[in-house]
Amino acid sequence: SGPFPRNQFNFICQDYNYLNQYLSTLYNTFDGIKHVFNTVSITCNNNILNYCIDNKIKILFLTRRCPIKAILSGMISQQARIFQLGADLENKEEYESFPFKPINIKLLKQRSNYLLKRSESYRAAINDSGAIFKDIYYEDIFLHPNKGARRRKVRAILDFIGLAPDTPSLKDNLNKYIFNPQRKQNHSGVLDKIPNAAAILKALNE
Repeated sequence: SGPFPRNQFNFICQDYNYLNQYLSTLYNTFDGIKHVFNTVSITCNNNILNYCIDNKIKILFLTRRCPIKAILSGMISQQARIFQLGADLENKEEYESFPFKPINIKLLKQRSNYLLKRSESYRAAINDSGAIFKDIYYEDIFLHPNKGARRRKVRAILDFIGLAPDTPSLKDNLNKYIFNPQRKQNHSGVLDKIPNAAAILKALNE
């Protein structure tokens, strides 16, 4: 149970044998899989962790240093029903001109506390499991004011998963998607357009 919508494929990972077959099929084609842990049950996440351990899959555990900002970002995006700006930022103008409504501050705090507890619980479980993993914070990759520090963090991630950062296609994608400041969807300009922006800032600073 929780405040997040349940993934329609939750049933796949409820049974470990079914999950094993499903993920093994995916790994026959892909080198990695993105999994959003808040969209499935605790049982599912435990099964996925066990699959990673059994198959020596490396885990990049990405969270936010400030969970309330992650929840706020999701609530803002939910209003506009735009969750990505598009490969070529084709949704940027529509998103930034959307008439946003006030954010429910009580709900924002409740969901933030829930996310924090889930994150801490899964981090501890991964750490205790013996899985091969690397802890990563969103802020260190996308928001750190020092560009050199951001690039070193990304380089460490690439080294961990065994990718060469100088591969032309990868280098182009890093510059286009990771290091491009225009890709920041919920920036201060968007926040300023929300009617109760002052109350939101107060909640963020508590």
